[in-house]
Amino acid sequence: MYNKFFTNFPNLPDLPEHIIQEGLNAEFKLISSPSRLYVAQTTFGDTDYYKKLQNTLGYIETSFRYSPPMSCYDWHIDRRRTCGILWPLKNNSDSSTLFREVSKNDVQDGTTEGAVNGKNIFFDLIEADYITNRPTLLNTEYEHCVINKSKEPRIILAVSIFNVSYEDAIKLLQNIK
Repeated sequence: MYNKFFTNFPNLPDLPEHIIQEGLNAEFKLISSPSRLYVAQTTFGDTDYYKKLQNTLGYIETSFRYSPPMSCYDWHIDRRRTCGILWPLKNNSDSSTLFREVSKNDVQDGTTEGAVNGKNIFFDLIEADYITNRPTLLNTEYEHCVINKSKEPRIILAVSIFNVSYEDAIKLLQNIK
């Protein structure tokens, strides 16, 4: 399904089982740059799958990412990457990636009637539709957050894309066989 926030890719293969197990058993460290994330290194960069993505998308980086139980990675727009391909390795119904845009109900007739201290307070929320172990492309140039309301961690494999727009990445990824 294509929309301006996320797109699933049924034409791309599943992750290799050894990469899934590597992510589920990884030791995560909190890093502070370019943003505060729990990450772990992966050997996914050594696979033919990754090399095909790199040949298609140019400069990319990959890592496992961890969201602790009962946590929220607050609203943000990614600073360096334009979009990212995510494979949820351990996801659950209590974990969501949400996008937001100002609700049409928040601004009436060009006024800031719905605003508080000049800031909008009503937003339309769009939830990314993930399929465990299947790739989803996220447009990280829109405000998004990750909420994990579960008592279990959320673990994903992330491929960060830097030099290709979300729209161009969709076209390129649709042509991968």
